[in-house]
Amino acid sequence: MRLIFKSSAASELAVQKQQRNNMYKRLLIISVLALTLTLISTSKASNSYKKIVKIEYDGKIEIKTLHAPLRYVLNRKYFLKKIPSKLLFLKITVMQGGVHKPIKAKIPANTILYIFLDSGRKLKENDVDEYVRYLRREGWRSTSSITASDKRMKYLRVYIKKFHKETTEEFPGVGFPGVMVGTKYMELEKK
Repeated sequence: MRLIFKSSAASELAVQKQQRNNMYKRLLIISVLALTLTLISTSKASNSYKKIVKIEYDGKIEIKTLHAPLRYVLNRKYFLKKIPSKLLFLKITVMQGGVHKPIKAKIPANTILYIFLDSGRKLKENDVDEYVRYLRREGWRSTSSITASDKRMKYLRVYIKKFHKETTEEFPGVGFPGVMVGTKYMELEKK
């Protein structure tokens, strides 16, 4: 009799242990699901706070992450070499060299925008220095430069401006690489 009692008690303990294990598994699954749903919802919410600059351009253009070495003209083997740390990992526009088409940027309120320009090589109808004077009148300020591998254009000039109100700006295609636009978040506007 004692033997049967011990074996039924042992089996009852085994059943209880199995039930506890099943309960722990369920709690773990519920916790993981809750955490996953929380991460998804906060990720979507945080994306809605990102100030994404939307770029329109009539031609071949790519958005790249700024780092060295970075090919900064699509149809040439020119690379950016020394980039100031404050500019690293910005998103920038990269186009074909010598095309001179304007870029249109839809800029959300309270967004900092950078412009990267040819260091001054003169082209017949695209004088970079004249455009720099215009930028200064419009509130852009020089912030730094980036060393480039092109022997005729040893560096890119970098200008910065904070846009307090939502706006759309059009940047002319001056200089050989054109006006490159940079900011933290950027995407191409679908036409």
